[in-house]
Formats: sequence, C-alpha cells, structure tokens
Amino acid sequence: MSIQHLRRYLHVSAISELFRFPFPPIKQDYLTASHFQNPKTTLDEIKDTLWLSSTDETHNWTFNWAFAELRGYDDAVIDGLIWGLQQPDRNLNMLVLGLFEFFPDASRAFPTIRTCISDETDRLVRITTMSTLPNLGDVSEDLVQLLTPRLDSEDFVERVTAAGNLWRINRSEKALAVLKEGDPYNMAQDYLDEVEFPIREELPEDREAIRKINQEAFGGDAEADLVDALRDDGYSEVSMVVTCDEQVIGHILFSRVSIVTEKGTVNALSLAPMAIHSDFQRRGIGTRLLYAGLDRCEKLGHRIVLVLGHPEFYGQFAFSAKLAQQIESPFGGGDAWMAMELVENAMRNVIGRVEFSPPFAALGRVAI
Repeated sequence: MSIQHLRRYLHVSAISELFRFPFPPIKQDYLTASHFQNPKTTLDEIKDTLWLSSTDETHNWTFNWAFAELRGYDDAVIDGLIWGLQQPDRNLNMLVLGLFEFFPDASRAFPTIRTCISDETDRLVRITTMSTLPNLGDVSEDLVQLLTPRLDSEDFVERVTAAGNLWRINRSEKALAVLKEGDPYNMAQDYLDEVEFPIREELPEDREAIRKINQEAFGGDAEADLVDALRDDGYSEVSMVVTCDEQVIGHILFSRVSIVTEKGTVNALSLAPMAIHSDFQRRGIGTRLLYAGLDRCEKLGHRIVLVLGHPEFYGQFAFSAKLAQQIESPFGGGDAWMAMELVENAMRNVIGRVEFSPPFAALGRVAI
C-alpha cells in the first residue's frame, strides 16, 4: 500500500468505525511479477481490473495491485476511473478516488468527481471526495461553492471535513469558526496544523536553520555535521522541513545507501536524522513530517527505506524489525533496526548488508 493510501485508510477507517460505516478491511496482497508485465490497455480491461480490485476477496482494496495493472495508459485509465466513479458501488468509488492521485491528467475528471459532493452520494464517498479534490489540486470556485453549504451540515464529520478543506483553499473565516467549535476526535486540529505548520522541501536558505534544529534536538554538532556532509557530498535524496511563521521547526533527511547482496547491489534510502524543535514536540508534527517525507520518497520511485530508531514510534508507519533481519547493519540495532517497503515485495529475496555513505562512517552511528 502506498504512503498516501496508508494515511487515507487510517483516517477514513477511523471515521467509519466512529460512525459505524461498514468499511472493508485491507487485505495485504503481495504483487507477483505477472501483475507488472500485463498492464491493461483497453477500457473494458480497465473496467474489469477496477471491479476485481474492489470486489474480489483476494484483492479487496489493494491499491498497488490495481495501479500496477493500470500504469502506463493514463488517458484510457482516466476514462476508466471516471466510469468507476459513476457506478453505484461504495468500494469501487473509494478505490477510484484513491487511484486518481497517481495519474497526472486527473484534472479532466474534476467535474465528475465534484458530482460526488451531493446528498444523493454515499456518505463515506462524499466525505472522502471533499478531501480528494484539494489533494488533486482543485481549488476552484466551483469546489468552494460545493463545500460552503456543507459547513451547516448536521453531520459532524462532513462539517469538519468541508471546513478543513475550505480553510486550506481560501482561509474562510466561517470554516475556521467550524474548526474551532470543539472536536473530541482531533479531526479539526489536523487541518489547522496543515496551515499553521506547513511542510515543504528544503531550500538553500534553510541550511543554517536546519543545522540549529539538529544541534538543539541532539545536543551537539554531530548530527548537524552529518546533515551538512550528506548534502555537500551529494548523498541527500529527500530533505524536508516543517515551519511555523516561516521559521524552520523541524527537519527530516533521507539519504542514499546500498544493500550489497550475492546477486548485486540494491538501492535504498536511510532515514536519518529527523529532528523537531523541543517547543513543538508531542503535537503530531513529527508524524506529519515523516509521512510527507515517505510520500516524497515514494513519488521519486524509491522502494526501500531503512531506519535505526525507536520501534514504538516507527512501527506505526509500517517499519518492521522482522523485515530488516535479512539486512546486516554495521551499527547493529536489534528491534531498533527496521525496514519499510515503499513498493510491496521490494525486499523479497534481498539478503545482504547495508553500506552507508562515508559521512555515516565518520559519525560512527546512525543518527535517529
């Protein structure tokens, strides 16, 4: 499952449990090579794939399986996704809403997607659509007009979801008032945090601020020096910051490493270090930053991420010590040595040792 879909599933399934929506469980389906060798090209084949992915017990809600079958034929796939959204089937609608994010021409489906913000639409599909459109880049006045009446909904989830996305789009004062009404489930705070603590990629002018964040978080220069060395020596792959009032308050870095196996070298990323200013810890900011970083790694085509960190924290994000047992680390780690597959089965038959870049050797350990 992709990072975006992991986040969406956790959010929407929590809502469905809270409000007793019959939400189907995810069943892990490890991809086989044949799935990637036979992409679907005709509209009928695309329709069949969507139905199978949404209804077959073996493949229920397997986004990556569906994407593997559909990739490479964006125009035809968009037609298929539009068709899927027009069918009166919740599972199919939800699958399609998730898949739209993977295809660059999704904007031509906006008119169809907007029709799902209607009282005639299934409640869960309608609520999910409200967040999907802004994620796809639809910030049009048409969407604003559809969301605004939902601020008066008697349905708490619908009201907060509409308010959160309007707040993201145009900072509506009425939307802000709804978000501040009181929220026992902390849904509103997530939307407010997206605006108050935006996340973006590192800029050249962030260098000194990032250094100070790592010095403060780790109580010395070692991790700050590591970040500078990884950046300067060209090993940094994804470096992101979270800000408050345009000041950097957190940083995460993913750098390139190699897994040496008997069959050759496998590329991977090391997550280290991650730092949040002490004044902003325990507010969920680190969680958002980690999700954003992993999402960026996935979009760049990376397949494996390794980390030496706290199992209680990183285990929430599908990092697994069991998965990392087949990879030897020069820094050890036990249960703290974990791996994550950004593509399912990326670590199948990958057995060997990880080689960190020279800056890590100078540090003598993995910064966490």
